[in-house]
Amino acid sequence: MTPEEKRAQLVQLKKESVIELLDTAVAVHGLSPEDYLSLKQDLLTQIEQDTGHQTGLFQWLEQANLMAAQCLGDPSIQIAVGAEIREEVLEEKPEKPRKTKVDAKAAPVDYKAALLQQIELLPPWLNDKEVKHYQELVRRLPRGKPSEGLAMNTVGDAEYELLEKVRERFGKKMDQLVAKAPELFRDKLERPDGSVRWVNVEKNLRMQLKRVASVRQFLAFKDLVARFVSDYKRRQQAQKKGGLMSKLKFW
Repeated sequence: MTPEEKRAQLVQLKKESVIELLDTAVAVHGLSPEDYLSLKQDLLTQIEQDTGHQTGLFQWLEQANLMAAQCLGDPSIQIAVGAEIREEVLEEKPEKPRKTKVDAKAAPVDYKAALLQQIELLPPWLNDKEVKHYQELVRRLPRGKPSEGLAMNTVGDAEYELLEKVRERFGKKMDQLVAKAPELFRDKLERPDGSVRWVNVEKNLRMQLKRVASVRQFLAFKDLVARFVSDYKRRQQAQKKGGLMSKLKFW
């Protein structure tokens, strides 16, 4: 492995570990979708900009834990991460911690353009006809929050209506998945003493789905659920029980 490949692998490991910590913060501790997306974007951007690897993997996890705990209103929260950390990926030299800004702001984006792209990622939770319909509404309607009326007056109204559809359809898919695999949404938590505890976070996930208030948040939630499906499949493979795995066709 070349030094460049090793550095790229280390960056990827840092990103995956931070994302897993934030996923756990959502599923187990109730971190809001808004805070999840903000912290994820902030931390992953900082990791990419840390080209000299001045901040090590464990320092990034500590920083992610601190930022999530601040959002949750309890600085004492310790969020467990069960990701495997391969020693050969880590730099041999000691990694020096570097202070990061908790209040870093994301670059401004074109709201309508971003929403149009995000809607393209909604199938199969919207069909092709619905995708075109809501994209046309976004192009035509003025920006604004949901008007809470029966008329389609703002982009917020269009986003609210399509979210009602995808939340309902996604919730039904979760019902089907849990019916096939009751232990699908168990999360592995490692205590500081090395012991392991498994927690069923299905109820918390369903609560988070109800709280999703934008297409961007829904896509992040979908990815979170996909992580649980992937982890469940890996556990099934490890136990050599492939019969159920073939039935878990998620998307």
